[in-house]
Amino acid sequence: MPKGGGIRRITTVDECKPLKILHLKQSHCKFNSEFALIQNGKDMQPAILLYNMLVPSEDPIMVLAHELGHALHYSLTKDINVLPEKFDELMQISGKSGLDILERKHEAFADLTAWAILSDDELKEHLPLEITEDFAAMSTEYVSFLTSNWQMR
Repeated sequence: MPKGGGIRRITTVDECKPLKILHLKQSHCKFNSEFALIQNGKDMQPAILLYNMLVPSEDPIMVLAHELGHALHYSLTKDINVLPEKFDELMQISGKSGLDILERKHEAFADLTAWAILSDDELKEHLPLEITEDFAAMSTEYVSFLTSNWQMR
């Protein structure tokens, strides 16, 4: 990311709408980042807003990977209130089925996606220490299952 902020475009599978990733110089009073749908003419466009870190020790790579998880969630379901298929089953298998509040499930899905992204050899150093290799592998397998029908455009 450029130091002064900037825009990066990544094409999502959501009808080829670009996913905007904005790195902003400003800080947010509550968040390091957020996934949002922003008005773009008549359409709503998915965007990730990255702010200056509230806690400087937080890993911005992990933060970005987490927000990409929210973008994947939106891309798969088109409705943030609908969880991707087999998510609850995975949580039961992993022993993390105590998430009964939908908002926590959204965050858990975003974390799970981040762990799958960060389990790549080049990014493993950004995985949180408490994530076991087995759970990172399970996360990768699940995200691969969800995206297995995607076609490159």
